[in-house]
Amino acid sequence: MVKMLVSNLILSLFLGAIAAAKYIIPGARWIDTDGNLVNTHAGGVTVDKSTSKFWWFGEYKIQGQVEGGGVSVYSSDDLATWTHHDLALAPVQGHPYISPSNIIQRPKVVYSESSKEYHVIAVSFPIFQL
Repeated sequence: MVKMLVSNLILSLFLGAIAAAKYIIPGARWIDTDGNLVNTHAGGVTVDKSTSKFWWFGEYKIQGQVEGGGVSVYSSDDLATWTHHDLALAPVQGHPYISPSNIIQRPKVVYSESSKEYHVIAVSFPIFQL
């Protein structure tokens, strides 16, 4: 009995240490620094060469909303800890490509050396009602 309690205590301490460490666990849910699920579907990660910071852009989706949520953005220094920065591209009512009634898919962000600007590249089309 005592041996089993000690084994369980050691296992609990070990698992607690792993949970507190900055590891990427395949198949696990990714939680941001606010304790919320990371919400960047079908996105991509880019690196800011001047700061070595990683930026993750992806489709923002919420339960009950068909599409049109915009593009969310997170940053990280270590690829394991992500800070949410709201929407990089918010829906604009009436806009022909990024309105709440458009599907925005697979957003990627690239840096242009010539213009010194970041650009969003995504697929966008209207939501069809059947």
